[in-house]
Amino acid sequence: MWVYYGGRGDTATDTVRLGFDCSGDAVADFVGRMDDVAIFNVTLTEQEVAKWMYLSLPVTASAPYPGNGVIDVPRRDVVLTWKPGVYANTHDVYFGLNPADVSTATRTDPRGVLVSQGQSETHHPLSGGLDLDFGTTCYWRVDEVNAPPDATIMKGELWSFTTEPIAYPIDGRKIVTSASSSAAGQGPANTVNSSGRTDDLHSDVLAAMWLTAPGAAGPVWIQYEFDTVYKLAETSVWNHNGRFERSIGLGCRNVTIEYSLNGIDFTALGTTHEFAQASGKPGYAHSNEINLGGITAKYVKLTVNSNWKGIIKQYGLSEVRFFSIPVLAREPNPIPGAIGIDPSHVLARSKGKNSHCCRQV
Repeated sequence: MWVYYGGRGDTATDTVRLGFDCSGDAVADFVGRMDDVAIFNVTLTEQEVAKWMYLSLPVTASAPYPGNGVIDVPRRDVVLTWKPGVYANTHDVYFGLNPADVSTATRTDPRGVLVSQGQSETHHPLSGGLDLDFGTTCYWRVDEVNAPPDATIMKGELWSFTTEPIAYPIDGRKIVTSASSSAAGQGPANTVNSSGRTDDLHSDVLAAMWLTAPGAAGPVWIQYEFDTVYKLAETSVWNHNGRFERSIGLGCRNVTIEYSLNGIDFTALGTTHEFAQASGKPGYAHSNEINLGGITAKYVKLTVNSNWKGIIKQYGLSEVRFFSIPVLAREPNPIPGAIGIDPSHVLARSKGKNSHCCRQV
């Protein structure tokens, strides 16, 4: 290999040409200052290349898992992992719920978030089988400690992840609706198909709601049939939100909630429930969150006993959303069909919320 300097090599405009024979043809040009040139007759490792050729391999921790900014991370048995910096000998791990503390803590000022100091492994299980709270944003950082004699500490980036919520909304496409009656163009499916709802705020468009037919005989009811049996945590209710709702009050007021596994035998949830009256304006947020207490059901039926004004014998809702508690294992890691997995990789998955144990394969 030969190296030819097109100038003195000490200004930003000098050219350095690199080649592999003596023909004079350049293989590559480099314009700028160069501190050193080294020629090797052996294959270098990645670390040696970084040392001698000054390539930009990371000297801080990278590739965090859970990934930075991800949400819906299972809250049980969390194991933090990362790719070490190229010169790292040991690692200091910081973890907590206050980003300022995790970002600024040091060995001499740990602030209660230095959870491991000088460890050799590039993974850190959160100690004591700790279960994180639902829907919580957690922050962590890994400082890389270089090998002696300098033992320089390379401060890591602040990372975060958010744990899983306690329950998940059931997709409206998995719910079949029926009702005692419906006005033209205002069927019960409107209460689960997200029509009229943007960013959890509902419009005042009547065609995006359910309303019973004029003069229809009672009892008044709307029923939801799920695609399978769910363990239900709660339901959010957007009441009828027509433009004149505050004057004529067609929204449901006194409601009986029942649930069933077979659609025939129903059990009442408590006594009755009062649904708050809607604003009658665009941008209406849901007015009720009803705790379903983990009931197991395939059917939920709402029987409407009264509306808000009693002037017109019609009854309506804008939207109803159900939240279920997972009871089956999910989110396997590695994912099904994955290839090229390190044989030492620990098999993991997110357990159902009512699971109390987990067996690693």
